[in-house]
Amino acid sequence: MQRTKRLLSRALIELITEKGSYEEVTVQEILDRADVGRSTFYAHYENKDVLLVDGPRNMGLALFGESQASADALRHPMGFHALLAHVSDSRALAKAMLGTGSGALIVAAFRAQIADAIRRHYQKRQQTSARSRKTFTYLTDAAASAVVSLLTSWVDDDYALSVEAMSAECQALIEGIFRDR
Repeated sequence: MQRTKRLLSRALIELITEKGSYEEVTVQEILDRADVGRSTFYAHYENKDVLLVDGPRNMGLALFGESQASADALRHPMGFHALLAHVSDSRALAKAMLGTGSGALIVAAFRAQIADAIRRHYQKRQQTSARSRKTFTYLTDAAASAVVSLLTSWVDDDYALSVEAMSAECQALIEGIFRDR
């Protein structure tokens, strides 16, 4: 089962890179590239959007540095460095998925993943009242949107800053939002 999901994700990534756009890729093209039958695809996924969102997990990617060594975790506490290094290493794919012409679905899914990572990281600071939990959710969503905006600008600007510099900027942005919370 995991092998099939990995094949489907790899096929989707290759097709996005070749076509330069997620929207132009069809399920049939994914099936043909992965050499997987339609019924097998639909046994795992409702549509290509669900496959897209599941892709990083299928490929075994830890985009937020969940398994960082402790020294690296001190320099990059949110793990943005791992995410940005992956984006930098996959430039054609990043342009197709996160650049100005990318689809709203991709950006929304990416923003949701970043918001979840931020929530996990700052959960300990969260207050216990219902109002403060709601505020915490709003702030994590806003922070994720800001990070995605920085990331898409970086991709559109052909990676003008280094991975290290962008990681520091993302971390500073998040720390500014959650300072004294």
